Amino acid sequence: MTKLEDFKSINLVPNYLRNNSDVIALTEAYDKQFHSIRVVIEKLNLLKRLFEGTLEDFEIDLLMKENHVDYWDRDLTREKKLELIKTSYENHKIKGTRFSIENQLSIILKKYELLEWFQFKDSIPGTFKVVTEGKMPSPSEIEKIFKIINLNKNLSSHLLGFIVSSRLNQNMNNGFVRLTGGRNIIGIAKKERTMTLKTEIFNSYVDFDSKYKKIKAGVI
Repeated sequence: MTKLEDFKSINLVPNYLRNNSDVIALTEAYDKQFHSIRVVIEKLNLLKRLFEGTLEDFEIDLLMKENHVDYWDRDLTREKKLELIKTSYENHKIKGTRFSIENQLSIILKKYELLEWFQFKDSIPGTFKVVTEGKMPSPSEIEKIFKIINLNKNLSSHLLGFIVSSRLNQNMNNGFVRLTGGRNIIGIAKKERTMTLKTEIFNSYVDFDSKYKKIKAGVI
C-alpha cells in the first residue's frame, strides 16, 4: 500500500502518456500542491503530535482548554503542561478520588505522601494532610498545591494543610580525657547527628474559626 507521502500522480497516468513532457509538468505541479496541503492536514492531528512532542506553544494552550484541564498556570513548564493534557482524560474519570489527587500532585511535587484522617492524631473523619520533603515552598507554590488539591478532591473531604519535612545534619564535638599509662590524653570525638524539622502549613481555604468547628461537630 502506497503511503500518502510517497504518492505521485504520474502513476495514475496511462503508460503511453508518462513520457509526455506536458503530462510530466502537470503531474509534478499537482504533486507539489497536494503534498503542501497534506502537510497542513497532518498538523491538524493535535493529539498525535501531542505524543510526538511536536506541538507549538499556542497549540498546547488550545489543547489544555479543549481537554478541560482543571489546573492551569502560565508559569508551568512546557513538559508539565504536556503531562497535564495527557492525563486529563484519565483524571476526569477518577476525579474526586485519592488517586486523582496523587496523579495531579506528582506533576508539581517530586516526593510526597498523602495522609488520611486515620493516619494522624487528633483527626476528624474526612480530613487529610500532605507531607512533602525538601525546602520550604514559596507562598505562590503553596497556593498552587492547595489549588490543585481542592480542584481534584471530593466535596466531603477537607484538606487541613501539608507538612514540609526537612533534614538538618549537625556535627557534634564531644571532648574527653582518657588515662593511658599514667598520662592524660585529651581528645575530641566528632559525631554527626541528623535532625528532622517539620513545618505544618494550614490550608488557607479552610476557615478554622467556623468551618472546622462544623466539620468536627458533624454538620458538614
